[in-house]
Amino acid sequence: MNRPQAFPSRANGASPGLPLVFGLDNPHSMAGVIAACCDAEAGELEIRDFSDGEVKIRPLTDPHARQVWVVAGLFGDARRSPQDRLCMLLCSGSALRDHGARSVTVVAPYLPFARKDRRTQAFDPISIRYVAQWLEASGADALITLEPHNFAAFDNAFRIPARAASAHRVLLAAALEAAGDTELVLASPDPGASSGHSSGVRRSSRVPTVLRALPCSTSVVGQARWRRIRRMWRGSQRHGAAGG
Repeated sequence: MNRPQAFPSRANGASPGLPLVFGLDNPHSMAGVIAACCDAEAGELEIRDFSDGEVKIRPLTDPHARQVWVVAGLFGDARRSPQDRLCMLLCSGSALRDHGARSVTVVAPYLPFARKDRRTQAFDPISIRYVAQWLEASGADALITLEPHNFAAFDNAFRIPARAASAHRVLLAAALEAAGDTELVLASPDPGASSGHSSGVRRSSRVPTVLRALPCSTSVVGQARWRRIRRMWRGSQRHGAAGG
């Protein structure tokens, strides 16, 4: 019986010197843009959904001896949960290493389960550390993400190179452009996030322009205070004005 080759011959004249970028579950948007901007080759994945909810992921572009980037949106939506997408990332990274990828770099703008980075109750998990261990075990060599819940905890969780970037300046500039002369309110789900938003505004090189062009109330941070009642989160207060 003929067995499938573990390392099939290279097809389509792909250059082994170019990085290979795969998009996980969304191959035609972010991964394609990154590949074009970085002078890399866009790879193709076969993602097969089974009726019971399981997924098979197979690279259709040969990763052998290539530097591979896996771009993964690990958020939840109506189609898949963060758990589903994280499992898909782990399986795809392992498959790429199994078929000879020289290195695998995960590009995940949102890193799920990273908000639980310290113990606040007895027997609490530290889920960011577990996610780090899973990624390392799957064969990931490096991770790039945006805005982790706690930069220090993120740095300490990983043994592989892990880089976290801040998007405050880019988002602030885009928000100001979209709002025009309309007053802005920065809404935050908790005090930790509100301090991050405020520091991002203060660090922005556009802050002087913001304060001159818009009323002072623009920089007000709207904060919702939450109470945990019978395992349900309910909003109770809002600080700052909001309208529209």
